[in-house]
Parts: sequence; C-alpha cells; structure tokens
Amino acid sequence: MKSLFQKIYVFAFLALSIWSCSPTKNLKEGEIYLQSNQIKIHPRIIEQDRLYPYIKQRDNKRALWVFKIKMQQYLIFNDSNLAVKNEKKREKIRLKNQRRLAAGKDTINFKPVLFSRIKESGEPPVIFDSSLVESTIYQFEKALFNQGYFNNDVYVEYAYNDDSTKIKVQYKTHEGDQYHIHKVSLVIADTGIKEAIKVANKSSHLHKGNAYSTDDIDAERSRFASEMRNQGYFFFSKEYLEFEIDSTIGDHQVDIKFMINNPESPNTGQDSTIETKHKKYKIGQISLNTSYNPKLSNDPTDSIHFENLIFTNLSRFQFNPHTFTNKLFYSTGDFYSEKLEARTYTRLSGMNNFKYINIGFTLPEGDSNILNCNILMTPFPSQSIGIEIEGTNTSGNLGVSGYLNYTHRNIFKHAEHLKIRVKGGVEAQQTNSANDNSSNNAIDIFNTYEFGIETSIIFQDLLLPHRLREKILRKFNRPKTSLNYIINIQNRPDFKRFLSNASMGYLFTNKKVNTNEFFIYPFDVSFIRIEKDSAFAERLAALNNPLLDATYDNQFIMGIRVLENWTNRSSSKQTNFILNRASFESAGSALQLANNLLNSDRVTDDFGDSYYTIGGVRYAQFLKLQNDLHYNTKLSRNTSMAYRFLGGVGVPFGNANALPYDRSFYGGGANDNRGWRARSLGPGSMIDSLKAGVDQVADIKLQISAEYRFTIFKSIEGAIFADAGNIWLIGADTARPNADFQINRFYKEIALSAGAGIRFNFGSLLVRLDWGVKLIDPNLPEGQRFVLKPEDYLKNYQKYSEGKSYQYSVVNLGIGYPF
Repeated sequence: MKSLFQKIYVFAFLALSIWSCSPTKNLKEGEIYLQSNQIKIHPRIIEQDRLYPYIKQRDNKRALWVFKIKMQQYLIFNDSNLAVKNEKKREKIRLKNQRRLAAGKDTINFKPVLFSRIKESGEPPVIFDSSLVESTIYQFEKALFNQGYFNNDVYVEYAYNDDSTKIKVQYKTHEGDQYHIHKVSLVIADTGIKEAIKVANKSSHLHKGNAYSTDDIDAERSRFASEMRNQGYFFFSKEYLEFEIDSTIGDHQVDIKFMINNPESPNTGQDSTIETKHKKYKIGQISLNTSYNPKLSNDPTDSIHFENLIFTNLSRFQFNPHTFTNKLFYSTGDFYSEKLEARTYTRLSGMNNFKYINIGFTLPEGDSNILNCNILMTPFPSQSIGIEIEGTNTSGNLGVSGYLNYTHRNIFKHAEHLKIRVKGGVEAQQTNSANDNSSNNAIDIFNTYEFGIETSIIFQDLLLPHRLREKILRKFNRPKTSLNYIINIQNRPDFKRFLSNASMGYLFTNKKVNTNEFFIYPFDVSFIRIEKDSAFAERLAALNNPLLDATYDNQFIMGIRVLENWTNRSSSKQTNFILNRASFESAGSALQLANNLLNSDRVTDDFGDSYYTIGGVRYAQFLKLQNDLHYNTKLSRNTSMAYRFLGGVGVPFGNANALPYDRSFYGGGANDNRGWRARSLGPGSMIDSLKAGVDQVADIKLQISAEYRFTIFKSIEGAIFADAGNIWLIGADTARPNADFQINRFYKEIALSAGAGIRFNFGSLLVRLDWGVKLIDPNLPEGQRFVLKPEDYLKNYQKYSEGKSYQYSVVNLGIGYPF
C-alpha cells in the first residue's frame, strides 16, 4: 500500500511540475537547445519515415507527438538539492552499516533517493550539434541515391527563437527523377555453370522497367546465391556476384551488369591466390546424435546404421530409429539443396522434442565433391510438469484461468506427446441475462466458473494410408496427428453447461513464400448437456419459441471440421501483412444417413417437430462456413491501421432446426461491435422488448472493423475505432420478427459504433480498455436508428422490464488486440 501511495504522489508531483521547467535555463554559453527536427520532401514521392532513421541527432522523445515528458522528468529536479539529499542518505547508510557490521550482519548498498532515480530515468535536453546535421545530410543523399534518385538535392534550414537559445532544424529534399532499369545482363567467368545460372536466373526479381534500388539488387544477389546452393553449389555466396551500374544511357535509365566470379584459394607456399571453379556437392554420410551434450564426449563406435542413417551416442538414444526416417528431405547420393536443408530443420524443430538442433556439413578427406551431414540434437526432458496462470478474453468475456500441465514427450518411443491439462477459471460473462448484476458499462463481478480436463496424444506423423501420407508430406511441413478428449463444466448465470468432446485431428503447415496452417478433424464428437436456471427456463417457456428452445437444449454433435490459417507475414518485423482464418464444419449428415438406412424411430416434441435422437438427445445437423480476414498496415513510426472483415453462415437442416449454442454467431463484446455488450446485438432489427433477457445468437454474421492505433508513450498505446455489423437468422421466425436475413433489408440493419481505447503493452501481455459508443442501432424503430441526441432517447426508450435507461456506450476490458 505504501508503494501505491508513493507512486500516486510521484505521478501527481510530475503532473504539476511538467510545465515548470525550461530546457534552456541551464544552458552553457554557446549551447543551443534542439527543439525539433522536420523533414520536408518535395515532391513527396517517398514517405518521410523512410528518411527519419538516418537523422543523426534526434530531439527529445515525445508522447502523443507533443509532450516531452521524459525531458521534463529530467528537468524538474534540482541537481544541487538532490546531491545534498543523496549525501545525507549516504551518511545514514554508512552509520547503519557500521552498526550492522558490529552486529555481524551484512551491509546494505547505497541507493539514490527516489527523485534522483526518476531524474536519471529521464532525458536531458538535446544540445544542438551542427556536425551531426552535415552527417545527416550525407546519409539522406546516400539513402535517396540508393533508391534511384541519383540527382537528389538535400539542404537544411534553421529557425531560431528570439534569444537564439532554441533551434528548429528542417531538412528539405528534392528527389529529382527516379532511374529505372533498362537492361540486366550476366557475365559468367566459369562457363561450366552456365546451365545452373540459367535455372537460378529464371525467378529473378529484377526486370526492365523496375525502379532502381540497391536494396532490390542486394536481395537479388542473396536470392541468386540461394538458388545456386539449391542446385548443389554449397559454397556459393552472394559475394561471388558483383554488379556495375551504367547510368549514362539516358532517359533516366540504367543498365545493370552482374559479374559472376570464380572462387579463389591460397596458392600453397606463396603469398598469393589462385582462381578455382565452382563445385557441385553431393550428400555423403548422414549421422544423427539425438542426445547431444557438449559437456560429454562421444564414442564413435557407439552407433548403429539404420536405412542409410547413422545414429551415434547409442547408449543415450531414447527414440525408435523409425521416428526420423521421414524427417530428412535428402539422403546419401542426393545433390545438396539449401531448401531441403531448411525443410529438414523445420521438420525436426516441429517435433518440439529438442531444445537445440544443428545441421552441419563437413568435407571428408580425399573426396572433393562430397559433404558429410552431421545433425546434433539436444532433447528436452522427456517429462515435465508446469503451472500457468493467464488472463482470458474468450468471446468478449474477461476472466482468469489456471492450468496444471503434464507432458510426456516420448510416451511410445516415437516422440509422441502425451499432454494432460487440468483447468480451472472464472469469467465475467457479459450477457443479456436478467440475472446478470454487472453494471451497464463495466464488468464488476466474476459470474461464471469453469473447470475441466484436456487429454491429448500427438503423433509426429499423419496416420493415413501410405500413398496419401507421402503426397501430403512432400508439400507440407510439421505433420502431426492429434487424439483429444476434453471434459469441461461451466457454470453461467443462466445455466450450467457440461461438455464432453472427443476428436482426431491432422495438423500440417506449408511455409514457402507465405505461411499456411491446416487443421483437419475428420472425427469430432461432442455431447453438451445444459441445465437451465429456473428463472431462465421460465423466460424461454414464456417466449414459446421452438428455435430458441433448440438453441439452449442438450446437444449431440458429430461431424468434421476443417480450418486454415494463412498469412503473408514472414517475420515479426513485417509491418504490412494479411492474416486470413477460414473454417468449415459439417455435422449430423452421416448420422441421419445411418438412421434413414436403419429406418430408426423418430421422436416428436411439444411443438410437433420429429427428429432422431442418440441416447435420448437430438443430434445437431448443420453446415457452417466462416472467414475472418485481418489486414494491418503501418502508417508511420508510431501509427498503424488495422482492419477486419468477417463473414459467416451456418445452415441447420435435416435433424435440426437451429444451430447449437456453441456453434451460433453472436454480436457485441470486447472483440466485436464494442458499442454493445456481448450477445446483446441483433438479430436483425428485432426490437429490444422481444429479447426477454436471453443471449442473442443467430445463423449469419457480417462484421467490419477499422482501428487507428498509435503510440502514446513507450508501452502505452491508444486507439480510435469503428465497428459495423450484425447477426441474422437464416429463416423467418414468427416469434422474432425482422430477425431474419433479407437482401432488401439487411443493409438497413447494420449496427455501427465507434470509440477510443487505451492499451498497456507489456510485451507478452496487452491489456486494453475500449469505450464504444452506439451510432446506429438497428434495434430501434426504423427512422430513429441514428443515435445522435441521447436526451431524446433517454425519455422514450427504456429496457423492457428493468427500467434502465437506454445504454449508449459500453466500456470493454480486454486482453490482446481485438483483431
């Protein structure tokens, strides 16, 4: 508590003092404070942020582009006063240490006073250095030249304040015309590799008409060298490719000449080198040490041969040799390929059994074109137990969960993983329930309790017929087969939910230019039992709606699921990228076919529906398709835009007249339309008075969101956002008018909200607070859905039974970005 009050005091002190100090008050004679740097580009062909990294002297950091908080933090404390306080504290500690030594205790170290530490974590005012301006101009000219602006002009203008103690530096550039590629040619020193060079040059990225760029040329050198190594030229590197640029051909064009040089080696006994030829190498002996430990010596005789592989360190060998036969993409006698080496590394690391993997190649004595392959792997401990505690944000519901994890990484000696996970957690469900006592704008209680156990066995291969497996393995990486069983119990405000799920899944990835992940579950069976709260059951009964009853009834779901994740993001440094998640699910059709063939008996309910059951439970039958597209683009150093486009449709048919609750779509919440609480939006334009405190779910969903993100200060980020969308039923429901999807009406039923948020980014954890305000509410009467004057609606629109005022905004507390 003392620490908390101390932090509040410090924050208040800083806030009151932030404007009290001038950066020029302690300047020495001749010193000038650097107030700002600006870049003006004319014409604005390239972005300013591409030149910003080349500025050699930066002005003090800003928060929200204006406030130099770190500098003010440094200036508000007086050095002489701090020196006196530190000296007093140092003397106190010296006397205290004397007493501690006399008592036989350890001494304590001196720590500067709090305000001194705050000052040290700030930034002193930046003193202008004209020599760094000249260096910046040179760097700007060089950067523009490398982008093809050969005739660029960079100059600087200064703006002083009245007493010449502050200066603003403005760098001005004029790029001139950009040069483009007229012709690319190759000069080959070794004609013996002419055919290999043709193959490597087929996928060149340099073409006539492209803008000149040294970055592109360097990338082409790396790509070309990699293609040569893929053909067996193990020692070929980009240093063998030199290039010459001829910019004298006119019309702002250049000819690029690549010269492919031969390697050189020392001339034995002389102080000189001799030119040699590029060599193509084949794979020789392949050895694997799966228990590598650099601290322990290895006995070369402690090994076995298995299918052209040599397994060393046999005394500590933990796996069946068959485990590795399809993990290597090359074998003895194959030409070396960098691409196949990378795929082999990916396949081995994808097993998640080894904390260290190294693939090395050596030249044996006597052979000039043979590479011996040595693979060293250090395994993780075969068994481990761990505890996790994490914040959760599932379907817009904030909570905390704890996990007890047990993992065995080699349960059957083929690197299979046995995982057992025990879960317990609480969530604050944002519901439409009349039983929910949380406030309108914030979550203030945990009203949902959940616990369960998850068990899975993961095999390091696809359990498929041989031919099909081999076909998939040639195209994809990280193949796995997963057998899973889950038991989960959830106690919500309106009902208790018991879930039992068994599934078998195939997982594999494709990583070439883009990244693909595939999850195929040919067998997925769930039994869901729902025990409704008496008040909730009464509300459902009062509505007398068979579709709602089916949504909240016990469910048996048996079907298949296919999921695909695709992204063009190749590294965490890539700032402009697309992420797409697509999923397809089919359930119940095989069961209905079996019932029809067996002429099974049907059950008829109180509403006159007849259907088949399994174990007395009506099984679900539906098709569901969903696609979730995200696009992120960086606008500047501290700003970016994120977009989301989501569409989904679920079609219940045959044995079912509604989607199961777990498979239905909902609107609103921390990751959706943030002006509404979770499951309170829609469906369609059905009015609020018909919702009766029941969570709203439906069969169709459209969602579009855009978010402008910006850095406020270090780990604090801000956002301005807009969310649009709704959910609909796929067919008309007399008990819920205007809830179904109609072409001539749906666009009038798009809900719109906007708002702002603040995020605290701690690296591995991001906590956010988003305030969403309704702008267009489709649940209000047509013609009155544009919500601009709250005072009008506060008089006329009350919730159907609670007497609460119309809810214009929602504060959402979330974990992670909303999309």
